Amino acid sequence: MIEQFIESDAPYPGLIAGRAAGKTTALILKAKRYIDEHSGAAGVFIVPNIQQAELAADAFRGQGFTVSEIGRNAHYGSGIVRIRPPDSVEGYRPDFVALDNADFPGMFSAYQIARRRNRSVWLAATPKYTDKGIHWLAALYRDRKMPDAEVVANLAALGKLPDVDPDDYPDFHASTADNPYLPPRLGGAIKNIA
Repeated sequence: MIEQFIESDAPYPGLIAGRAAGKTTALILKAKRYIDEHSGAAGVFIVPNIQQAELAADAFRGQGFTVSEIGRNAHYGSGIVRIRPPDSVEGYRPDFVALDNADFPGMFSAYQIARRRNRSVWLAATPKYTDKGIHWLAALYRDRKMPDAEVVANLAALGKLPDVDPDDYPDFHASTADNPYLPPRLGGAIKNIA
C-alpha cells in the first residue's frame, strides 16, 4: 500500500501505518515524484517537533536530497522542500504540503491552514487514532467528514460536518512488516514477529 500512496494523484491522500512502517520515507518519495513531474516545485514538510525535524532531514538526505543546515531546506533537482514545525505553516503558499506524524498534537491546526491554501496536502499517521473515537483523522479518513475544531472537542458534532469525496481523500494502510525500506536485518526480524 505504501507504493500506491506514493503514486496516488489524489489531492489529499492519507497513509495510515504502524511505527517504522516507512511513513516519512513514503512522504519524501511522494515529494520527489512531485518535483520530478513539476520542475521548480516548492513544498513544505511539516513535522511535530525539532526531534522529528532532525530525523526528517536525515531521511531526506537518504533519498538524494541536499539539506541545508540553516533553515532545514531540502533541495532536489530544481525543487525545494522546507522542513518546518506545525506553527510555521502560516505565510507559505507551496505547491504541496506533507504532514508527517499527523496524529501528533498541534498538527490539526497545521492541517487546517494547509488545506485552506493548497490543493495537494498529504499526510502520514499511525493508526492509533481509530482507538480514540474523537480525533480529526478518524473524522476525515474513517467517517469521511471534513473535521473542524468542534468535532475534535465533541464527537456529537460529527454528524453536522460536511462529507468529503473518498476519491479526493483516499486512505492507504500499511503495517511495519510492509515497509520495503527497512534494513534487511531489521526487516526480517520484524516480519518474523508480525
